[in-house]
Amino acid sequence: MKNLKAPIIIFVLSIFLRTLPIFQNAISFHYDMARDAFVAQKITQGDLKIMGPPSSTPGLFHGVLYYYLLSLLYLLGKGSPLFVSAVFSIISSFSVFPIYYLAKNFFKNQKMGILAGVLFAVSFEATQYAPWLSNPSLALPCLAFYFYGLWLWGKGKSSGFLLAVASAVLATQFQLFLSTLFINIFLFGIIFKLKIKLKNLILATLITLTGLSSYLIAFGKFGIYSQIWEIVAQRIPINQYVFRTQFTDVFLNYINRFADIYINNFFPSNIFVGGLLGIISIVLSKPYPFILFSLFTTIPLFIFGGHNSNYVNLGMVFPGLMSVLILLKNLFKKNQILATVLLSAIISSNLYTIFKLAPRGQVSMVIPKDMVLNKQINLIDKTYKLAAGRPFSINTLTLPLWINSTWSYLYNWYGKTRYGYVPSFSGHDQIGSEGDGVLPKVNIPVNPAFYIIEPQDGIPEHLINSELSSENFKTEIIGQFNYGSLTLQERRVLNKTP
Repeated sequence: MKNLKAPIIIFVLSIFLRTLPIFQNAISFHYDMARDAFVAQKITQGDLKIMGPPSSTPGLFHGVLYYYLLSLLYLLGKGSPLFVSAVFSIISSFSVFPIYYLAKNFFKNQKMGILAGVLFAVSFEATQYAPWLSNPSLALPCLAFYFYGLWLWGKGKSSGFLLAVASAVLATQFQLFLSTLFINIFLFGIIFKLKIKLKNLILATLITLTGLSSYLIAFGKFGIYSQIWEIVAQRIPINQYVFRTQFTDVFLNYINRFADIYINNFFPSNIFVGGLLGIISIVLSKPYPFILFSLFTTIPLFIFGGHNSNYVNLGMVFPGLMSVLILLKNLFKKNQILATVLLSAIISSNLYTIFKLAPRGQVSMVIPKDMVLNKQINLIDKTYKLAAGRPFSINTLTLPLWINSTWSYLYNWYGKTRYGYVPSFSGHDQIGSEGDGVLPKVNIPVNPAFYIIEPQDGIPEHLINSELSSENFKTEIIGQFNYGSLTLQERRVLNKTP
């Protein structure tokens, strides 16, 4: 237990920093989250699934494990996204243990293990992923165990090979593009000339087939196998010979994405310093082939068109962290004061960014601005306050357009729990959308009527004008309230005679 004292303390620190936004209701919640929440609730009602959330590549889906875990958490948390986010944050914080032991054993120094744990705990990017209600967030701790497994395998421990395989399976369940981790296992074995016992190879195969069986079944049931080449071609535009992206553009994108590892995890308050830190760390990592290999594990993903992925650096905090430790180790040998200043600057930069941005939700992800629970709950409270116990109706201008899933879920979870009833919905039919029927559908708005306008980035202006005109034909504005870029309009129904 004595040996666990340090990582447990860091684990608690990690949970504290990752749950900060939860205490402020600063959890991003929009269509994807509402859709997943409704699917999760259907599973608890017996509507079982074999495919997970849709990926960014049309026709492909992530693993279904995410939905089943989500269904359990929403059941335990009585529908609360805040409860689910808190559990996600705790799960993510378990990454502290493999990174602590990796650094401790790699450098043969417990202080380096402690330093690794602390740097992960205060990583701004890691604190953004942890409470995020989306499938990539749960892949992060899998990657911590993955890199630890590779290192153990490289040291001759066959258990490390199995740990890397099992971690890759779990990571792939949560994020499809992480299937490239299996390519890296293969390359790691070849480059470092590692041997695998037949029994371990058989066991690894069984783990992989079992863990990814949901993919295999779903691909067969929905005919995805026959479409795979077309789907791959979408990511590798081989037909666009003349007008395809130039190598320099792709390479520059790779360099910038690589720099983001060091910017977002070690110096989020200064892009130039973060990028410079990355360059120095990579140069000093040359004598350490394991770290160099780990740093470039995203290359297979880029080869297969992953340069367009929003989460291409998912999990790269771990090898990035190891390279920064090499820099700090060398600096401490030459100038302890300068090393202390750099370490303090890294920690301060992360903490400053965390405390400054935590109230805004998961801002580093591609998420509509201000679609955060604290603003949404305040808006919902305002509608009930203005309604003063009377029935009322809402209409919404949403992204995606005409899909009310977000507000159906929030009114059903928060509004109904606190106020005992939900409004009716006077917008477009929701047939086929998640949450259809949760709010009673009416053709004519009910006084008092409210119009909720989500942040309009991504909605064509002519459609925005068309929707507003349509609403103005039925109701008129008598008051407006802004919650950042989220707008609530109080309206009165117009009495129109035929």
